[in-house]
Amino acid sequence: MSILLALTLGCAMGPYGAPVGAEIVYLTGSDETGPIFDLAYNDPDDGVGLLLREQVMVTIEDTEQGRTMPLNNILVELTSGWSEAYIIPATAVTTVTEYEEACETDGSEECAAWFDIGEDRYVEFGGDYTDLGGLRPTYYRGGTDNRGILDFYVFIDSIPVDDEGEVFPIPIFASIGVAADSWTYDFQ
Repeated sequence: MSILLALTLGCAMGPYGAPVGAEIVYLTGSDETGPIFDLAYNDPDDGVGLLLREQVMVTIEDTEQGRTMPLNNILVELTSGWSEAYIIPATAVTTVTEYEEACETDGSEECAAWFDIGEDRYVEFGGDYTDLGGLRPTYYRGGTDNRGILDFYVFIDSIPVDDEGEVFPIPIFASIGVAADSWTYDFQ
């Protein structure tokens, strides 16, 4: 029985919790002015928004080697601080071209793709993320790759604006249990 248990645990897939001393760092960061979001496209559930590719890295200090080492297969939890900013795994996003004509016709055909105003392109979300309108994924759990990096996207369907037109920043939170990081999107 103990051999079977050892074999089962040895084949566990992960991702695993981070060890004490691990750090998480937001890598991509926007430029100093922040992302541009055209308020003409600020209607929720319209299939139009801003798609941002992001990365976080998990590392640990190797005191014997005197260097920082990336940690692979570490569980990272991401949470959006805005209900219209969706967190999507990089593997679920595909750029598509065949929707361009159908989405720009007289409106008789339903557009199944989402439009990224930042890159002027149509994208599809696969797997569990196919229908973002119903899912609204503001929380995501994923594992780091062999470089210690978790790639993901944030699709901002709309941004928070008050009655006077003041735009509020959108926070994103990342945690590995023993450490956390956060960043905000400050819009122009």
